[in-house]
Amino acid sequence: MIYIKYDRVNSKEISRNSYDNPKRTLDKKVVLLPLTLEVQPTFNPRTEELNKTITVPDLSNLSIDVPENTTYTEGWAKSTLSAEAQQQLIDIEISNTDGLLVYYLEDLIVAIAEAKTFDKLVIPAEILKVVNRRRNLRGLPDVA
Repeated sequence: MIYIKYDRVNSKEISRNSYDNPKRTLDKKVVLLPLTLEVQPTFNPRTEELNKTITVPDLSNLSIDVPENTTYTEGWAKSTLSAEAQQQLIDIEISNTDGLLVYYLEDLIVAIAEAKTFDKLVIPAEILKVVNRRRNLRGLPDVA
């Protein structure tokens, strides 16, 4: 099991190590606390973010022994991304496909310059998928 060497005066982790049934002194300035890890919750990375949390009760009063069942818990806090942060993620996702579309656009311009005829079947399905994804991210409907 992993234990945290914890400084009660400064309320800080000093180190962490794996121990098998360590002798725990609970009346000292520095104590060993078992580490508890919370399961990472599911979240939507487009609208939410996860931040690590640490939960330890106040142990700063050295005249009181640390209760035997006290743990050092690492968990998660979910928060909603701001509208600006959400838009930045959308912009990044759109810009990540720019290169693919530039190559296809070049081929399209060459075909137009050479006066070739077109129908929508010549547009590769991969390109239509990327175009529709970009349009959806901007709130626009799919193209057929």
